[in-house]
Amino acid sequence: MFAKFIALERLRDIVVTEMQVPSLAGAGAVRGKKGKELRWTGDSCNLIELAYGIFDCRQINNGEVDLSDIMDVYEQCFQINLSRYFRRFTEIKRRKSMSKTRFLDEMARVVNKRIDDGDAYVPMSMR
Repeated sequence: MFAKFIALERLRDIVVTEMQVPSLAGAGAVRGKKGKELRWTGDSCNLIELAYGIFDCRQINNGEVDLSDIMDVYEQCFQINLSRYFRRFTEIKRRKSMSKTRFLDEMARVVNKRIDDGDAYVPMSMR
């Protein structure tokens, strides 16, 4: 009898957790572990640039995926409309005054800075 109560409590916990966190297949927003809704707040062009980078580097399913599938996942995950991604990529290719991969370059710079700052010497008096 006691084992049944424990099993039912565990089942209740699982059901409550599943009800609180929507899946990608559902219409709801994706939430982080702390329950906060995650949305893309940057320029949609940056997300498209990121998606093309992941696609061209063959990072999903060993490259056996359509670009449209990646865009669909990003649209669902971040609740953003990327329906004109071919046209937006054409705009990215036409950039002249700045780097064509401006967002990816900025990401690399920021990550490298984070690594360098993490490895920097901090004197004992500053801790």
